[in-house]
Amino acid sequence: MKEAGIGGSHSPQDIGVFTDIDLPRLGGVHLSEVVVEKTVKTTDSAVEAILNTATKVCLFAHYHHLGIAAGYMLYYLDALRDASFATVVVSTATMPDEEAVKIRARCTVLIMRENTGLDFGGWSDALRRYPDIKPDLLLLTNDSVYGPITNLAAYIESLTAVPADFYGAVESLQITPHIQSWFVLLRPKAYRSAAFRQLMAKGPANDLAKFDLISAYEAGLSQALRDEGLVCHVPFTPAGRGRLTKRWPINPMQILWRPLIERFGVPFMKVELLRSNPSGVDVDDALVVVERRNPVLAALIREDCAQRGRLSEKPTRIHWQQSMAKLARDMELSPNTVASMANYTAFRFWWGSVKLIRRVAVLAGRR
Repeated sequence: MKEAGIGGSHSPQDIGVFTDIDLPRLGGVHLSEVVVEKTVKTTDSAVEAILNTATKVCLFAHYHHLGIAAGYMLYYLDALRDASFATVVVSTATMPDEEAVKIRARCTVLIMRENTGLDFGGWSDALRRYPDIKPDLLLLTNDSVYGPITNLAAYIESLTAVPADFYGAVESLQITPHIQSWFVLLRPKAYRSAAFRQLMAKGPANDLAKFDLISAYEAGLSQALRDEGLVCHVPFTPAGRGRLTKRWPINPMQILWRPLIERFGVPFMKVELLRSNPSGVDVDDALVVVERRNPVLAALIREDCAQRGRLSEKPTRIHWQQSMAKLARDMELSPNTVASMANYTAFRFWWGSVKLIRRVAVLAGRR
């Protein structure tokens, strides 16, 4: 297997493995290093020794269009290390040496690969490289979220206190009920299952459209595991929180970002919520919500927004947002409150219809 060294910049074409860290939290194992022409390389057998004996392994998908190791992502890697995970970072970014070094200092191994197959392509590649891992917990995650907002180890302990074969932080009803793939936690029964092995055996085809990839892999993973009889636990699902959620499924991490953090204890916020705010929800005090719980992370989020360019600085839209804010408050007060913000799509559809009818009426009155 090709091993990329420190010299030069690291691009997706420099497919390889490299690291140079000490892992005191993982049994004090030091990775062996071989110095060749001023390039520090790590023997793959040393990496395998750590991964194959780790009780917790994380496969972390990374990409940044600026080719940097963003501060918030490094914070997440630190939290994973503090939670005793041996982390495999799979990056498709083209990074200079000084950025790759930051990642290597916080993970067990860094794999550079071409940007194909999105996250599942990277996770599949990592599993093929290290097929003998046997952790008690295998975490699939990525850098599409800011977090953890609160203590990650405590969150995982609370999550796994419920007996199940695989876990998620949030379930979405879009396409089909499924765990959102930015945080999927699997026990051995799940990651050794035929359903999981078959899905991850080759990874997505390079020409697979994004929607088809999400349908087959993100949504398909949960469905395949459930079809095999495996038990899933997820603390939050929109299912049963309003009659209209089945008809107009929403993305909870967009529409319900506040109650997910404040009421349901989800310690993550999607990057795109602040980057592009695709659902147009009120995020004016999103950083305040984070800062109350984690001022260090809030500062890193501000830094990332400044680096990427925050596109969600837009005026509050008409009256539906005030209504949604009220419904969100109601939801926090009572878990039995009808749907609240989960009916956001239906509400906007209704409000748009009202505006259209009013407009037609005004035009008709002018004739």
